[in-house]
Amino acid sequence: MLEVLLVFVMNGGEPEISDRVFESFESCAEFVDTLAGESVVNSDHGFEFLSSDGIYFSGQCIEKSDYIMKESV
Repeated sequence: MLEVLLVFVMNGGEPEISDRVFESFESCAEFVDTLAGESVVNSDHGFEFLSSDGIYFSGQCIEKSDYIMKESV
């Protein structure tokens, strides 16, 4: 089963991981696009957007195993 994490940074701070684990890249992208109010997720599953209250978000929908590998390097 695919496990996709939403890893994001707010206003250039420390990376955070959402509590929710997604079953597909598409469902993660739909969640991010809904938060942004427009389509912001690119073909590499990355995103950047400015929220309506002025918070700058950037991040990526990433497979859990890939994220774990990146963190262990």
